[in-house]
Amino acid sequence: MDGSLGYEYRGRLTDGAPEETVISSEEAASMSAAGQVLQKATPAQPADPEKLLRFFGEPFRIIHSTNDRQQLLNLWEREAQIVSSIDYAKQDEVRERG
Repeated sequence: MDGSLGYEYRGRLTDGAPEETVISSEEAASMSAAGQVLQKATPAQPADPEKLLRFFGEPFRIIHSTNDRQQLLNLWEREAQIVSSIDYAKQDEVRERG
């Protein structure tokens, strides 16, 4: 197994809630030996505003750390439709602005 990117793991916690994470090669090897099926993780691709426009027929503003910090106005309040990563949007300093 080539685990250079890690492996996606989707399962359920003891309370039944779904869990999704990326695990190491060592964790994947031990799970594979136990008979669990694993799929290699793929790197995330950035959103393409043109593809979003063609697919949805509406414009979206893509917000990430670089363009968010360069703006004088709050993009989260100004834009009608936004695409951003969950990890970025969950950061405390971002949530306080949004």
